[in-house]
Amino acid sequence: MKKSYLVFFFFSLFFIGFNYHSFAKSGIFDRIGIIPEHGLYGTVPEENIDLFTGNLTLKFRDIVLPGPNGFDLIIWRVYNSKILRDRLPGSAWGMQQEPYSWVGLGWSMHMGRVHNYNSNEPVIEFPDGRWETTYPCKYGNYYITRSFLKYDKNNYILYFKNGVKWIFGKVKTINYLGHSESVRVVTKIIDSHGYSININYFSGRPILSKITDSMGRVVNFYVDKPNSTIPRLTRIEVKNANGRWVKYYYTVEKFSYGGYYKLTKYAPPELSPCTYEYYSGNYDHYELKKITTSFGAIINYEFSDHVFYFLKQSLETRVVSKKSINGDYWYYSYPSYNNSSTGTVEVDGPEYNMKVTYHAYSSNAPWKIGLIKEKWFTDGSYSEKYYWINKEISNNHWTVLSTDMGSIKAPLFDSIFRYRYGDAETNEEYYYLRGLSKYGLPSKIEYYGGGSGNKLKYYKTYKYVFENNNTFKNKYMLSYISNESTYSRSNNKIKETITTYYMTVKVSVEL
Repeated sequence: MKKSYLVFFFFSLFFIGFNYHSFAKSGIFDRIGIIPEHGLYGTVPEENIDLFTGNLTLKFRDIVLPGPNGFDLIIWRVYNSKILRDRLPGSAWGMQQEPYSWVGLGWSMHMGRVHNYNSNEPVIEFPDGRWETTYPCKYGNYYITRSFLKYDKNNYILYFKNGVKWIFGKVKTINYLGHSESVRVVTKIIDSHGYSININYFSGRPILSKITDSMGRVVNFYVDKPNSTIPRLTRIEVKNANGRWVKYYYTVEKFSYGGYYKLTKYAPPELSPCTYEYYSGNYDHYELKKITTSFGAIINYEFSDHVFYFLKQSLETRVVSKKSINGDYWYYSYPSYNNSSTGTVEVDGPEYNMKVTYHAYSSNAPWKIGLIKEKWFTDGSYSEKYYWINKEISNNHWTVLSTDMGSIKAPLFDSIFRYRYGDAETNEEYYYLRGLSKYGLPSKIEYYGGGSGNKLKYYKTYKYVFENNNTFKNKYMLSYISNESTYSRSNNKIKETITTYYMTVKVSVEL
């Protein structure tokens, strides 16, 4: 009987931009956060191992307060293993994550921040740790990310395609090693129906003090020395339905080396504490080594140095090399991408092995670097192939280690092939008509099947509310569909009968 480990490989239609922040050497192999264009892989729900970079991300929803129309308040506690930026051979390691994080080195807990907010390329930092650069958009007087989020630089507002807005209303200071940085932090989140979440901070540092959700419920944060150089989160409190304060406790202690803090225990109500163990910090190795969950499971991680190549330049970084869960082991082998436009990662697991091929640097298509090309299980039971096109979204250029990567382009699906043992190969082809590619939205998806995946089974067409209603467009409410039509196949012909779904959306958004 197969063990019930979850292997999660979800691929979003909309993509996340490259991490070009000033504290990284390349912004390619030292990226943090969850990046769907790299593919998502993990064996427990909270885990993602980026098989392109070797970064481990753990996402925990410590607080969830359900809100109207899915407008939930979620307090994320996120771990990223790439504490160090990649380095040139012979140079010293440099720390790229916030060294004095209030939840411990490698961990983050915030609602969103914007770096370089007065520059020509502001950078959004998301709660999962990823950094997404915004660029002057060639299609309008605003800034845009490679995932087609819109940023109003003058008013410090980020627009998502479902109409949700993040307002970066305050300036706070992050202390790094030897310097500090002023960032703007999210103080209010507003959804397309006008509901809002309000976020308060302690003075000085970007440390949460209180959040009030759209239903008036309050979450309080208690911090040891919140205005000091090294604050520490001690607990979070929120009232339950009976009016009783429910408490979540955090234990943050010191590393043996470096003077940084580490999260060693998280104690939620009604459950046993979850504990965390790390490398000592010697030789700049601070990564998470062991997790003991509230249910007694033990997860161990091992990391190793690895050399990736960008063109002829070698870059040293740290990658996940081994993992175990209660005695079962996974081993990870990464390519170097040296003198090659692709490379294949191998995962040797307890039940089956998997391989994933990625695009590396190519002078003909530098925008493809990091995009997944193919994934398959070595027993022949499953495979996927991805084909890409791009949309130029800005005239700005992206430069990596003095190499001009061309103007800013966002990747879009062209087609996806899937094969499952015992089933026919399937294919999805994406079309972006009526200028919808500049928003990252498909106008039509064709679904093929049959012996070689080349027989059209049915297709869907999409019309969006904003196409006929400027109110939606001006508020950047792009993802709402007004008309979805399905054309099915019958007697080897496409039937012209149409199934249509209409959606009504309230547009009274608070400005």
